[in-house]
Amino acid sequence: MRVNVADMSGGTAGRIRKGLAVGLVVAVAIALSACGSDDGDADAATSGADGAYPVTLSTQHGDVTIASAPQRIVALDGPSGDEVLSLGGNLVAVGIDPAQLESTYPWMADEVADIANADLVPPTGEPNVEAVAATRPDLIVTAPWLVSDKAVFDQLNDIAPVAVADTDAINADWDERLLSTAKALGATDAAEDLIAQAKSDYAEVGAEVPGIESKTYQFVRSDPDGWGFGNGSILELFGLTPAENQDNTQGGPSLSKERTSALDADVLGVWAPTPELRSALDDDPLFQALPAVENGTVFYPGLALATAANTPAPMARPWAREELAPTIRALN
Repeated sequence: MRVNVADMSGGTAGRIRKGLAVGLVVAVAIALSACGSDDGDADAATSGADGAYPVTLSTQHGDVTIASAPQRIVALDGPSGDEVLSLGGNLVAVGIDPAQLESTYPWMADEVADIANADLVPPTGEPNVEAVAATRPDLIVTAPWLVSDKAVFDQLNDIAPVAVADTDAINADWDERLLSTAKALGATDAAEDLIAQAKSDYAEVGAEVPGIESKTYQFVRSDPDGWGFGNGSILELFGLTPAENQDNTQGGPSLSKERTSALDADVLGVWAPTPELRSALDDDPLFQALPAVENGTVFYPGLALATAANTPAPMARPWAREELAPTIRALN
């Protein structure tokens, strides 16, 4: 699930839809910053540092070198901002519409209210290079789908080094993204601690379901003419296994409505971007006959949960765990 908001025409919704169209990209989001300020804070920027600079990052567009510990970090999407704050970085701006904070990032809305900036990534889904430059960053952290165009990446990298997971996937797995951001901030140890804690917390819920490792999952977006896969790797933290056709890269083909029966996993997440699409599911006999629907192990995330599940950054994960736990326990 990559982008989204209630309507699919603009705002976060338009961005999420852009990514979702190719998968279930949750491009929604751009938001975060608890302690960020325009002046920066060297202590915040280096807290948790466990490596010396310069640091070289590998990206799909080539190597990026960060000469010194970043003091003014800009995140182009909400999950990236979540990562920066969780790792102790000094976030000065995050590309999210302030009006959509509560509906999209309720777990961190207060922390980023003062630095959320809708101009950084407009509804078109392409970063506004001039707006980014105006924030005077010394590090830009972003999601792969926002810089898939090398020309855009190069323009941003001319402003400040761009930290992005080295992957061809539209939406990198949550731990891969976090470790990439951590390397840029010199906070790899802190990231590994966050990853270990997430695995432990989710495993506690999964342990309540005997044989959960034999259960499968699928995570999709409902479109008028088919199903787009989102990154559901967060469900693997509970112990679930991706169904054979589950595409967490979000780069593969969508599934036609005629093939709805292929959504046959034990746990099924379905994000319907509009009320009309959600209502249509209740009237669709093929959908209603799916195993997860009949067994009560289907969940219908709203925008916030779709975002948290598709791009589960550190601050989002505890919130998502509580939202998803009832569905996991229903496997019993």
